Amino acid sequence: MNWIKSAISLIVAFGVILVNGCTPVQKKDSPFDKRAVFDTLDKNQDSKIGKREYYLIWKDKKMAEGYFNRLDRDNDGLLTEDEFVVPWVAIPLK
Repeated sequence: MNWIKSAISLIVAFGVILVNGCTPVQKKDSPFDKRAVFDTLDKNQDSKIGKREYYLIWKDKKMAEGYFNRLDRDNDGLLTEDEFVVPWVAIPLK
């Protein structure tokens, strides 16, 4: 289970890093089910990921806070599916 959290962390971090200045590229054959990852992180099933839910996948809470704040475009303290998925879509898959 730790490897799943690490993989999710890496994917989210990579997406956050690439989202600035990247043109969104959608791939139909994406190996990641973004909705499933979002649903997994959304522990209370309210269709939003709060800071506590997001921080559970991070060892470094300061890094988690930085990434969360970059993803939270409307600064409401919650990640919607759109805010969470956009960085994933910006990652070009080969």
